[in-house]
Amino acid sequence: MQNYDDRDKALISESILRWLKEIYKDEWSDELSALTARISTRLTTGAERVNPNLEKWDQGTCVLISYADSVTEEGLSPIVSLGRFCDTYLHGVVSTIHILPFFPSSGDDGFAVSDHERVDASLGAWADVTSLSKKYRVMADLVLNHGAQSSPLFQQFLNDEEPGNSFFLTVNEDFDVKILMTLTTPNCPVAETLPREVEEKVKSLNEVKDAEVEITFDPPWTRELMSEEAKLELGFL
Repeated sequence: MQNYDDRDKALISESILRWLKEIYKDEWSDELSALTARISTRLTTGAERVNPNLEKWDQGTCVLISYADSVTEEGLSPIVSLGRFCDTYLHGVVSTIHILPFFPSSGDDGFAVSDHERVDASLGAWADVTSLSKKYRVMADLVLNHGAQSSPLFQQFLNDEEPGNSFFLTVNEDFDVKILMTLTTPNCPVAETLPREVEEKVKSLNEVKDAEVEITFDPPWTRELMSEEAKLELGFL
């Protein structure tokens, strides 16, 4: 394991802060700076440098993104079946296979991961993934922004046990909500009343201390933003 030097850490922090400011434009700079420090520390403390000799992507790189069970063959695990499909039909075309979450999961198309250390038995085993990686570069979703209630990490969080007690965030009593919403036009008949109604509804929630509604007309509303059901209901079809 090789730590990043001070110059590397400064560049990483600068990049993280720049993107956080771009994404969370309405947040206070002090809060974003504190978040930057936390992320940077986790990324750089004891982190291993990426091997600079790894083959980089270019315009000739072709990546297949697939669920593990998109291709099945009787008698074989789905991951093995996926590899055989690529060997047969995509040899010389695809160099990287991105397998969408293949961990045990409680739902959400595999993204509600219950155990990051195992492969879902219905999809295959780590040996299948390893075998696939000998022919292709394999990508996998780490899935840190989803989790299953049954996962060991979440159970540790509930019991205030390490390491799970630091993997999830809770809402405190000072939870304030800011809502950015739009209307069809500035002359909408409910332009004055609807934002207040939304604000009052949100404030009535027990978990919310305060709420603020901001109206925006960027991008402008068009019929193309409506669902087919809404168009049908309003007689636009």
